[in-house]
Amino acid sequence: MLGEEHPDTLSNMFALANALSALGRHEEALELREQVLSERLELADTALADELLYMYKSKNKTDEFDVLDDCYCLICEIYDNVSDIMDDMDLYAKALRYCGRYEEALWWQRQLVTTQEKIDGKNNRWTIEAMKDLAILLNACGKREEALEMLKQAVTSATETLGNEHPLLEELNRVRDTILNE
Repeated sequence: MLGEEHPDTLSNMFALANALSALGRHEEALELREQVLSERLELADTALADELLYMYKSKNKTDEFDVLDDCYCLICEIYDNVSDIMDDMDLYAKALRYCGRYEEALWWQRQLVTTQEKIDGKNNRWTIEAMKDLAILLNACGKREEALEMLKQAVTSATETLGNEHPLLEELNRVRDTILNE
């Protein structure tokens, strides 16, 4: 038996959260994702882990976004596998959005875009995907102009990197057209 804190167990818990979300059980999915993030933070093997966990738990009580900034910086310092935290952040932001917690979702999605740009560069496919998701979220929050500007940046990056015929560019254009026609 692997145990509750084993990385494979945590990955499967996150997959279960995805299934719950697909079934429309977004609150349950969000709770499970929060549990996985908390477990991963508890497993971190550095001197920063206790401080980070405290800050993370404080964030849940205070909803102060400056605490989120500090928490996020420490998460990136102690997390061994950056791609895992990026995936977790993306899905966590989406779970928050599905539960109507738009401001928190926006915060996490912005952090994801910023981190993707720092790690992979602005013209990386995953950065462009994160930019698209941020644009969708911005539009859902009533920030249409900011959403369109983010899409414009994403389209420019996608065109430079992937070319005019890439499916991601087509998807970006569909999202832009949808926003423009609302």
